[in-house]
Amino acid sequence: MKKIILSFALLALVAGSAVAQNIGVSASYLNSTQLTQNDPASFNGFQFGVSAEKYFDKNFGFATGLSYSYLGRKTTDSQTILGQTFTGTTKTSEHYLTLPLHAAAKMEIQKGISIFLEAGPALNLGLASKTNLKGETSGSIGSGSKEQTIDNYDPDYNYGRFDLLLGAQAGIRYNNCKFFVGYNYGLIDRDKTPDNDSAVNHRSEFSVGVSYLF
Repeated sequence: MKKIILSFALLALVAGSAVAQNIGVSASYLNSTQLTQNDPASFNGFQFGVSAEKYFDKNFGFATGLSYSYLGRKTTDSQTILGQTFTGTTKTSEHYLTLPLHAAAKMEIQKGISIFLEAGPALNLGLASKTNLKGETSGSIGSGSKEQTIDNYDPDYNYGRFDLLLGAQAGIRYNNCKFFVGYNYGLIDRDKTPDNDSAVNHRSEFSVGVSYLF
């Protein structure tokens, strides 16, 4: 895993060096949904990282960078049967590295203000994904709890680390600040369950953020 992360970072360094006309930092809010048949709940989180861009002329160029993302969610289900209440709580947290390889375009609308669009693929690597399961019971016949933490990247759970995202982000640049919204869709089915073509898992991700160019 360490070798994979180092290779990912090296690729980002090479891509960034090739387009290092403007270097920046960025931060954004994320909302992500696992597009599966039985898991519609969404994740919320954040992303921050570094970016690099190079414009070959006044309007067209290339943009890349390296970002870290955190996504989390919590779901709770409770039932009462014959005076006894059963509550199940599921918490999932995920960590990613993302390397965009985007074509870029911009158009100045007045001095110091322009609109821009960046679109293309992004390499996505899952660093960690864990789910905590907690069951509690309370009522007239007693109370108790049981807790378990699952590593979702364990081979037994058939959850893939790698994804290829396709998407875009657009927004307004005011001097050195960029304000943007973005969307990505995961092209790779991350459900690796053998001999089960009906089990699919694709990511859908929406972002809103800001970046500052030095």
